[in-house]
Amino acid sequence: MAHHQKQPKTTDNSPKTTDNTPKTTDTRDTDVVDYDDPPIDGATDWQAPPSPGHFTYGVELQFLVPFILKDSNDPHPGDPRPVLVVDIERDGYEGAGSQVEAIVLDTIRRLGHVPTWTHTGPPYPDYTEVISHMDSESQAVAYKPPYSQWVVEIDNSLLYDEDTLGGKYYWIGVRVKSSKRNWSWDNHFDQIGNVVTALRQEIRMRVAPTTFLNVHVGYSRHWEDSNDTALRRLCTMWWFIEHHIWSLTHPSRREELESNSLRAFSLLGALPMEDLLETYNNDGKRRADFIQGYRAMHAIIPRQRMLRRERAEIEVMWRADDAKILCQMMTVMKIEPVRMRQGMLTKPFPTFGRGNLGFQGFCKDALPVKVPQNNNGDTGTVEFRTMEGTLDPELIIHWVTVVIRLYAFAWMGNSNDIKVILARAGASSYDGPTLLEDIDLPIQAEYFRQKAKDDEENVRRGSVDESFVPPYQNN
Repeated sequence: MAHHQKQPKTTDNSPKTTDNTPKTTDTRDTDVVDYDDPPIDGATDWQAPPSPGHFTYGVELQFLVPFILKDSNDPHPGDPRPVLVVDIERDGYEGAGSQVEAIVLDTIRRLGHVPTWTHTGPPYPDYTEVISHMDSESQAVAYKPPYSQWVVEIDNSLLYDEDTLGGKYYWIGVRVKSSKRNWSWDNHFDQIGNVVTALRQEIRMRVAPTTFLNVHVGYSRHWEDSNDTALRRLCTMWWFIEHHIWSLTHPSRREELESNSLRAFSLLGALPMEDLLETYNNDGKRRADFIQGYRAMHAIIPRQRMLRRERAEIEVMWRADDAKILCQMMTVMKIEPVRMRQGMLTKPFPTFGRGNLGFQGFCKDALPVKVPQNNNGDTGTVEFRTMEGTLDPELIIHWVTVVIRLYAFAWMGNSNDIKVILARAGASSYDGPTLLEDIDLPIQAEYFRQKAKDDEENVRRGSVDESFVPPYQNN
């Protein structure tokens, strides 16, 4: 497949379809303003230095692995993949998780043929602190270049309470994180395809509604550096296209707390109008310091009627002092259950987290308060968190192609192309696949147009895939 793609075509040749995806138009302030500010004299199109070949990514696969209790019968004896049998009285639930972790590790190492360990960083571990406590095979790959290892992590927050197979099995949640892949490599997807095929061949797995496909995207030369202008461009684009991106995903993702809408639930999107205007008028860069940002903002903002609130939100993005402040604006409030020491009671605890676009890896202190986390700006990446959980290599590579393209547009897209696309994004006939056509991804546009039809049909019929992911068949 080609990795260096042309700039998008802006000719309107999109099909006239009805957009039935949920809109995030803000009804808290419906005043409309004409965005008719004249461009500043001497304003120039901003150009970023990288070429597409330097963009990198990593995927996170999430799934559930079943086990049965000792002396129980296999509910699906016809499945050639053995089910784990656990002596729960002897091993406990934690012991079951350790056994699942060992099986997944062995499968990836033996059949996927990739270096794999259990360190959940970043940051990259110090030998004396972490590596010496790992299993021998993890220690053997510890001295490879950072982020060249795959990671296996047990995470039971992925468990799905409404699973109808729950009466037959017990479940363990698993996250498998890929190594850092470079988009310019001809074989950049080979490891991912091999690992997915190996897992599906050897292990019974489910992808429940609680799971999702997480893709980290970055720029290899600045793996530990950030770019304020590219970030502002990405956030501005997201404000216009978020609901079109939703239309590419399964409808269930729009209700998941782990993929909350930034326009509706981020600290910026949820800020009351009067507070937003105060921020717009008083905070951030002064006019004298804002001149370059003002030029770059107007280079991509379409000259069309906009909600008063929408205009204020976008200008606040560009007035933010730096990337850290903007990333903090893009976090969402979350309520996490915290187990109290007294007994087994849990109490709700307000904290901050990521929505459908995550920035905690982009720069240091991207969350507004200190919370336990890994990847505190260690990778310089943005997380795309909208896609549902999947172990389908075809869906994974198409989605990776889409998010790499969106991120590349923020870095180096022609400003006039972006402006045209954002202007078109407000039309009622516009949808997610049309957006993909506009960014020169016609193959992905056709794929996701068909996927949307299939998703709608499954929702209409009320059908939920409750079966195990089958072994992969390469047709």
